[in-house]
Amino acid sequence: MDTAARRRQRRLIPISLLQFAGGGAFTPFVFLYLSRDQGLTYPEIGQIFVFASLASSVVPILFGVIADRYVPVNRLLMWVHVASALSIGLLSVASGRVPVSLLTVIWFTLWNASNSLYNAVCFHVLDVPREEFGCVRGWGSLGWILPLVPIWYWHDYRDSESLGFVLLIGVVIHILTVFVCARLPHVSPGGTSRSGSKDDEQASLPFLEAMRILLRRPSFWLLLVSACCVYWALNVMFFYSPVLFKERFQLDQRWIGPLFNAGVPMEIVFFLVLHRVIRRVGYLGALVLGSLCLLLRQVFLAYSDSLWVIVVSSVLPALSVPLFLSSMSLTIDAIADRHVRASAQAILAVCSAGLASAACHWFSGDIVGNDGEGLTRVFVVGALMAAVPLITIPAVQLVEGRRLGFFAPPRDGPDDETGS
Repeated sequence: MDTAARRRQRRLIPISLLQFAGGGAFTPFVFLYLSRDQGLTYPEIGQIFVFASLASSVVPILFGVIADRYVPVNRLLMWVHVASALSIGLLSVASGRVPVSLLTVIWFTLWNASNSLYNAVCFHVLDVPREEFGCVRGWGSLGWILPLVPIWYWHDYRDSESLGFVLLIGVVIHILTVFVCARLPHVSPGGTSRSGSKDDEQASLPFLEAMRILLRRPSFWLLLVSACCVYWALNVMFFYSPVLFKERFQLDQRWIGPLFNAGVPMEIVFFLVLHRVIRRVGYLGALVLGSLCLLLRQVFLAYSDSLWVIVVSSVLPALSVPLFLSSMSLTIDAIADRHVRASAQAILAVCSAGLASAACHWFSGDIVGNDGEGLTRVFVVGALMAAVPLITIPAVQLVEGRRLGFFAPPRDGPDDETGS
């Protein structure tokens, strides 16, 4: 890797750390905060996330179009974090079902939108995302677990069951992210960087034409179906496994965060070698491996009564995050014209973090019930969803051939004439 590539990666390290630290501070504890601090039932919390997911079906694509056509994506990301800091700060002092529900919906909608904008920033700044993105995104996994340190000490030394401190940490992280976003490399609307390192002279399709070509690709829709099913399984794992720790194993609250994220160190390591895996098995091979890891994790969560088995198997989702989520973003970026990359990432967020997550929370919230007895059935459905890409991803192979296929070095960018 040359000096310029390392310099580009270093410029993205601070935003990677803070972007995911914001989610890592609140996401593992959100169900417990809403149920124990705010007194909401599990079905009521499920309804909150249905609305949050539906909002995430609209906002990310709106932001994606704005970033592609009107506002630099790095500036838009900065203002999203300003709004995130305000919403989670108000949530920390709010009371009552309606204000708490509304502010939770706003925060999660903004967080989902910021993730797609973060991907778009990285893919614009990096010259070869397939080779460089894994190393950058690995810092995000480190950022995810950093808030657990002050949270653990807060519960240990203050002997407090309240999770309000978690929200205050989130406010601080979002404020820091605002200042980091202000120093990100400038990306002009339309996908050209100010530095000119992305071959700005290259001809590219007009926005609407590029979108039309992207939406007519069967492989794009197969990838979206795969992403929806995996996001269903991931939502089950992220939001309901902390409940499992509390309900099935009666775990002390301060240990939920560390055990929930026990596999993250392995996730960081795997991000560093992600580019080597993609070279060996291709984008589609990485997606299948990620789905298989998530499937096994759901089976363990559904049927294992051993806490150690649950903790050790946390390495499986740690592998599925780089193998599936990052590879999916890279695959979508590879088949989209550069003028619609932010919009393509937004469509991915709409279908996965939006519609699929809404369906997951609507279905799972009613099954779990007020006492958490339906957790096993929730994880069984999650396993079935994680198995769907084992069928749909090989179908992409039939459409794309060796360009994105198994055991083939992938080629970035859409085809010159048809985009297929």
